[in-house]
Amino acid sequence: MATLKSGLNSGSGFGSSDTVTSTTLNNHVNAGGIVAGTIATADLADSSSKTTGVTFAKMQHISTAKVLGRTTASEGDVEEVSLLDEDNMSSNSATAVATQQSIKAYVDSKKINCLLTSTTASIALNDGNVVPFNTETSDTSGLHDNSTNNSRITIGTAGVYILTTTITTNETDAGDCSIAFLKNGSDELSRVYFDSRETGSDVVLNLAHTALLSASDYVEVKIVQFSGDSTVVDGTKSTFNASLVS
Repeated sequence: MATLKSGLNSGSGFGSSDTVTSTTLNNHVNAGGIVAGTIATADLADSSSKTTGVTFAKMQHISTAKVLGRTTASEGDVEEVSLLDEDNMSSNSATAVATQQSIKAYVDSKKINCLLTSTTASIALNDGNVVPFNTETSDTSGLHDNSTNNSRITIGTAGVYILTTTITTNETDAGDCSIAFLKNGSDELSRVYFDSRETGSDVVLNLAHTALLSASDYVEVKIVQFSGDSTVVDGTKSTFNASLVS
């Protein structure tokens, strides 16, 4: 590629009927300024605004869903880099960039949380009942239904979950009780027992458990009253929560 290094010589310009020869060309162009090679960076004017310098229209066309960058090791030519819109990041690429929308969708999919409060429920002596929950403080991924099987949190995305519950009852006559997490109606994940030795105050039971759960598994809170009178769960003071952590 030849580069015009310097300006025009003095003299009249070319006319529309002039024949261009090496002689006439050299009379108007400084032949010493024609240099083989590329344009040196120092010979390019600095851009002084958004509209000066090389325009977008003068750049090489690039493929759809590509951005300019370089992923090859070490310095070198500018390359086309893939721009991916994958909500689940399934390609797991080390050389592509993600759209804002796909990043948000992926992060949102990992923020799975279900926090419930309970209705008032009567628990008969020596009976084991699952506690109903009909109010959702938070349910980011539709893990719970307030009316159908409302004792359950049903897992949608497999992973490790932290389960927590606080159950408050009106038991005041030194009755003994326990609460447990049940998986799929029968598999007891963990249990805590409470031996009430005082009267005149509510019994508050807390239980936490970390569990690896599969999609479609469901978990519930079961309460058993061993002694004393039948008890009533205070729904305004009882919660059930499941949060995905990995």
